[in-house]
Amino acid sequence: MAASASFGAFMLSKPLASFKRQYPEIELEVMFTEKPLELIENGFDIAFYLTELPPAGYIGRRIRALKCKPYVSVNYPNLEVINHPRELINHRHILYKNSEFTLDQWMFQHVQNSDRVEVCFENSISVNLVSAMVDALVEGCGIAMLDEFALSQLSKEQKSDIIELLPDWETDSILPLYMLYPKREHLAPRTRLFVESFKQVLAS
Repeated sequence: MAASASFGAFMLSKPLASFKRQYPEIELEVMFTEKPLELIENGFDIAFYLTELPPAGYIGRRIRALKCKPYVSVNYPNLEVINHPRELINHRHILYKNSEFTLDQWMFQHVQNSDRVEVCFENSISVNLVSAMVDALVEGCGIAMLDEFALSQLSKEQKSDIIELLPDWETDSILPLYMLYPKREHLAPRTRLFVESFKQVLAS
């Protein structure tokens, strides 16, 4: 299977472990890439892909939409209290950027009223891997907009150094993560087994 290099490693560890326990005889090959559809076109059974809608010719199972929040480390040299999204503009940022888009524009909405504010960040660092964003965040390189699952790989000690900013504000969801597999008259048995196993893990 092919998966987004940025998000796949975080999202797939539990489903893959569960599937391998159920079906130890099935060999798994996982390739992390920023262009998973290119691999599925070359014979891979399943792709995990960030997209608004499944491309033509694919069946898509929506996994989750990403809800990002601003985080900063206690190691950030310009650490200060931030009360409004516009104040984020005055700080250094760690941005996600790939060949198709840059996540530098964010719409914030206050959780207790209808106030909405759009903020555009200038990058100090831009990377195409979420793991690299997390590493830069931990080192205090700037503020990063991350979904909470991206921090799941950190140790308890590292998490204690990470501060969520603007807890009274939410951002709009960004691209959903889909599990995609080709529309075929006869789906390979191993693919069908993994799809069903994955659904069970999501439901648990």
